[in-house]
This record gives sequence, C-alpha cells and structure tokens, in this order.
Amino acid sequence: VVLDGEILGKPKDKADAERMLKALQGRAHDVYTGAAFLTYGRNGEKEVCSYAVGTKVYVNPMTEKEIRAYIATGEPSDKAGAYGIQGRFAAYLEKIEGDYYNVVGLPVSRVYETLKEAAAPGGRLPTLHPQARRSAGKESMPGRSVSAGGNGKAVSRRAGEGRLRRQWRQYTAG
Repeated sequence: VVLDGEILGKPKDKADAERMLKALQGRAHDVYTGAAFLTYGRNGEKEVCSYAVGTKVYVNPMTEKEIRAYIATGEPSDKAGAYGIQGRFAAYLEKIEGDYYNVVGLPVSRVYETLKEAAAPGGRLPTLHPQARRSAGKESMPGRSVSAGGNGKAVSRRAGEGRLRRQWRQYTAG
C-alpha cells in the first residue's frame, strides 16, 4: 500500500492503524504485489522472472467514528495499509482500477497466465532479461520449468516440461 510515496505496512498498534486510515480516507492510493518465479533451463542455469502488479484503490471519506469502529473489529491489525479489501472495509471503497485479487494479496490472473504460458507445449516463462526477447515482442525464455510459491512451497522444482504440464493440468482441472 503506497500513499504519497510512503509505504504503509502493517500497523504497529491501533493508533498507527488510525493514522493510516485517516490518511487513506477520501483519497486514492496504490497497492503493489510482487511475484517471482525461479526457472531452470535444460543445463541447470537459473533465471528469475519477477514483476509487480499495481492497482489503484479509491477510498470514500470516512468519519472518525467509522474509522474507530473499523479498528475495533480487529481487521486492520495484520494488514498492510490497515485494511482488508475482502472484509468489512469493502463498505468504504468507492472503486478500484486494476486487479481486485492483487489488493487481496496475489494477482491470481497474472500468475495463472504466466504459469499457463510456461506449461503450454513449447511454452516459455516470461523474463525480464532483454536478450531473451522473442520476435513476437514478448519477453520469454524457451524450455523452462517452474518453481514458485510465496509460502515457500514449489509448484514444480526442476520438473521436466511434460511433468510440469501434467501438474498444471491437474491443478487447473480441480
């Protein structure tokens, strides 16, 4: 959560949550979530594909009473910016521009599209390295398998391309 160039992490206490919510109310701010994928080439070389997804969030004006009542729910205590879009704070949102799930904490659609591209026959995992740009204008690396997981769990680690495709088909079918 970024407001006027300041990163608003999780509040230290109720007073910090109140400070953040007072600053956010009646204004727009940005929420950024990063994702990273570690890829292994056929020869064991590692590449990293990483990106951040941004979403603009517009918060309606809130009274001090509304701010205090929201803080009293306990929701703000473990959330960046002292709010959860998926909880009671949704009542105070005017609109968002961008991916809702990005604000929740994981840009699911972007992650899915990245993994789908990598798992497709002859698929490629996008990368930030300019030397890997393909003629189609997409940034990609050929013949990669994927390891990813924000919680430390791997989707696939040094899996063969066929195994990765099978795992992804099983995951998306269920």
